[in-house]
Amino acid sequence: MMETGIYKKNILIGIGLLLATVLLIVLIQSIGDEEQEESLTKTDSHGFTFFDLGPDSVLTDEIRDKLEDRLGSDAIETQTMIDLTINDSGFMQRFFPEIHKLNQDLNDPPGERVEHDTTKLMYRYISTKKVPFDYVELLFSNNSGLPLLIRIFSNKDISKIIETIESKYGPGRRITWNDNQHQSMYWKRDKDVFVFSVIPDRYGNPEYHITICYTANLEALLAEEKTRMQKQAKERNQAGKIPF
Repeated sequence: MMETGIYKKNILIGIGLLLATVLLIVLIQSIGDEEQEESLTKTDSHGFTFFDLGPDSVLTDEIRDKLEDRLGSDAIETQTMIDLTINDSGFMQRFFPEIHKLNQDLNDPPGERVEHDTTKLMYRYISTKKVPFDYVELLFSNNSGLPLLIRIFSNKDISKIIETIESKYGPGRRITWNDNQHQSMYWKRDKDVFVFSVIPDRYGNPEYHITICYTANLEALLAEEKTRMQKQAKERNQAGKIPF
């Protein structure tokens, strides 16, 4: 009888330890999810960040490894075009004329394929267990290594991300457009712009779009390109002069 009692007692202790372990694992996962959500799209004194990648972050192999751990394998393109259009050109002209003008300058002459010295990282096969995104795109300057543009697309409800930002930095400015059928919110930090839009698809289901535009870095890229083109033009003119 004594052995039976001891046996039952050991079973109860084992069950108790098992339950405690399960609760501890759940707690750790919960804390991890909260920390991941908090670092996902946040702002600091220097601008908006995505997974701790901010306007002053230089693209390195370490950063790519961290992004791969969170978003999966990337596809990479270099020497790309830059399209800063958010939602549509009418939206840009009305609400973000300065970025619209910058977009025109980056694609001058119009109608031609204007390539820039950039690197684009694209994530199409994202594990929904880690982040609720369907597609993420990050564009970097090859000259400075700094981020220029981040685009995020999701069919899943990612409103909690917006709640996190609003809880820290106040409500974003709300925009209704396209005959009040579409809604957007935006925040500005120095020259950087964070835009969150909810756009219904053709079946009426909401699609979520996030764009982070690092305007200062884009302006620096454009200035560098103009300086380089002027230098090259001057060198061509000098080389073409008749020696006699």
